[in-house]
Amino acid sequence: PGTGPVPPLVIHGQTGVGKSALALRLAHELAADLPDGQVYVGLGAAADGRKDAPGIAGGMLRSLGIAPELIPDDPAQRIGLYRSVLYERRLLVVLDGALQERQVRDLLVATPHSRVVVTARSRLLGLDGVRRLALPVLGRDESMALLAGILGAQRLAGAPRAGLLLAEACGDLPLALTLAGRRLAARPEAFLAEAVAELLGADGLSGRLRA
Repeated sequence: PGTGPVPPLVIHGQTGVGKSALALRLAHELAADLPDGQVYVGLGAAADGRKDAPGIAGGMLRSLGIAPELIPDDPAQRIGLYRSVLYERRLLVVLDGALQERQVRDLLVATPHSRVVVTARSRLLGLDGVRRLALPVLGRDESMALLAGILGAQRLAGAPRAGLLLAEACGDLPLALTLAGRRLAARPEAFLAEAVAELLGADGLSGRLRA
């Protein structure tokens, strides 16, 4: 902080690749440098228009301690106050799950102190003045390392092909692998190869894991 205006960061990638997890990790690591607060806004339900940018800005201002009577009713003035607060304080704003540019365009501010992070499935190419970070799926070795951390390296080493089949079925997506791995970890007495076969064959689960 304090080295000049920093553009907002857009983290994009397919569902389950870890965008929200990365944003929360950033929030944790930046907490000491941004002591005035961290604001998280879930945007997934905003597709119906109930959460427009002025409405989101008003909610954030209230959460930051701005008295309701000081928050303008005029949308443009409310956005202006939100931007001023970000310039004056050291804040982190996470806008998670943006569906389209119009949801977040007015909320993006490049400031020397505060930081704004957006997560989205698309690259949101209609936004100007932002940095973009694409999150790919895991490499197969990374998927196996993730499973080893959940299942135990010894158990996975005893049935490596089962792990590879699971990673493939999950599309090497961290969220799907984690959920599947936890289900298998809850059955430590089962042979891993048999448990994976049952898991992938259960009601077409292999397709749902990647959805």
